[in-house]
Amino acid sequence: MKTITFYSYKGGTGRTLTLANLAMCLSRLGKNVCVLDFDFEAPGLHHKFVESFEEARVECGALDYIWEYIESGYKEMPEFISKYTSQIKAGGSKKKGVIHFIPAGNVQSLNYWQRLASPQFHQMFCFMPKKSDHAPRSRHYDPEKNIFFFLNMKESIAQQLEPKPDYLLVDAHSGITEATGICTRLWPDTTLYLFANTPENWEGVRLVWHSLADTPRLSWQSPIRSVFALTRIPADMEEQRSSKLKEKVLEYLNEGIEGSGKKLEREDICVLHSDRELELKEKLYIEAQGSMENVLLPHEYINLFAHIIPKEAKGLIQIDHILSFFRKTLGLAESPEEVERVFTLHLKEGKMINPIDKERNVSLRVETFVGMFSDICIDIVKKTVSRGVTEDEAKKEVEISLSHAGLICGQNFGKEIVTDVWRGGAGLTIQEKFNKWCAFDSDVGFGRFSNEIEIDSEGLVTNGKIILKSNFLASGRTSTDSNLCSFMTGYIQGVLRELTGTEVKVTHEPKDCIQYQKEKKKCDFYFRRV
Repeated sequence: MKTITFYSYKGGTGRTLTLANLAMCLSRLGKNVCVLDFDFEAPGLHHKFVESFEEARVECGALDYIWEYIESGYKEMPEFISKYTSQIKAGGSKKKGVIHFIPAGNVQSLNYWQRLASPQFHQMFCFMPKKSDHAPRSRHYDPEKNIFFFLNMKESIAQQLEPKPDYLLVDAHSGITEATGICTRLWPDTTLYLFANTPENWEGVRLVWHSLADTPRLSWQSPIRSVFALTRIPADMEEQRSSKLKEKVLEYLNEGIEGSGKKLEREDICVLHSDRELELKEKLYIEAQGSMENVLLPHEYINLFAHIIPKEAKGLIQIDHILSFFRKTLGLAESPEEVERVFTLHLKEGKMINPIDKERNVSLRVETFVGMFSDICIDIVKKTVSRGVTEDEAKKEVEISLSHAGLICGQNFGKEIVTDVWRGGAGLTIQEKFNKWCAFDSDVGFGRFSNEIEIDSEGLVTNGKIILKSNFLASGRTSTDSNLCSFMTGYIQGVLRELTGTEVKVTHEPKDCIQYQKEKKKCDFYFRRV
């Protein structure tokens, strides 16, 4: 049974939710799992499985298991750990693994908190010699037995539960506590460190990581693997800034701490971006069955899990192959760019409402929309050629017309989001305006937008580029067709006029367009202030 501890120096990193998603992931891979809530001071793992938990109420858990040993005078291990364990419904195929669940205990009971506050309970996590001058101990208490109690507890989980767990996932309390030491020093084969982008998170994780590296393990135990996840990063942070942040974090982690005897070095960390949906209501992106919602965070979960449990990918070695295996098994698209937007259908009124802006929308297949655009262009070219103009000149005139139409559309849209959606944009920096527009238009527009911009000392944009992935205006187009990206060139220029309050010039050359460069995965639209 492999043991993975989920640890964070501070709370609010998404630690418990990440554990719950990994449990579901392992179950869908056919592995039996035991999840253990060892966060006694702030237990909450049972809330993550609220729709799958068989029991309506948690009656007992890990704290009660430990208390049974205390009540025996520290002499007898509890006979069955199964009576403190429930099962989480994984549902669906018989191939799915079972999820055993050991909660912290019944937090609705006053008895739970009284036991938690008792000296006897806290003594269980102290390993000082008997002849210590520290505070007096219980008459029957033997600190040298504590380590064996917790080793036996883990062994009971491995041997008594049926079916036997392949993995034990432990939710540790944040910070540095006696109980956390069991989770991070004694039990794990792998520790996942989750931390937010704040100085205290960086400092705490580095301290714990380097300190544990200097702590000797038992003779039969292997060194603990460490995996790191930087969490709660804004979803609209551009890739370049995100990469620089990762480099800065790695440099800080690798600096070491004063007095540390080992030189540690990380080469990479995983990133989990924030998710607006989870701010309103938490949910499991990896569920018992069915395809996964194709947004960014599930893809980042899969990337993280591929680093934690790479051996579950059927012997695959290369990370790209491992990721592809996990995505296929869990029903996740290959790329988060392939986003399907769910509209609310009102049959009586015969309309569809976009959940992003709550406005009435028209739904067309990409092929229908592009075909309609293309047929109009072809008809205009034919009529223009009939007047004696060459076909190339006619196509050029069409592209100019498309650009002008896009400019008007972009200006109207830009005015709407600045005045109505942002209420004038007061308090937003120019970078925040660009990021918000890209995020908004990625939800309702022509593809997935991002930006790279240069800002002068006065806070004004000088130049940059807008990057458009999954650009459906170029879908199925060849180099001999009219370039529908002319419309997008004008559209972006119109939006940027409203965002910046200045005149800008946008260019889009064939070398920057996927219609002409099939190996490219994006269209680049360059702009400069004029």
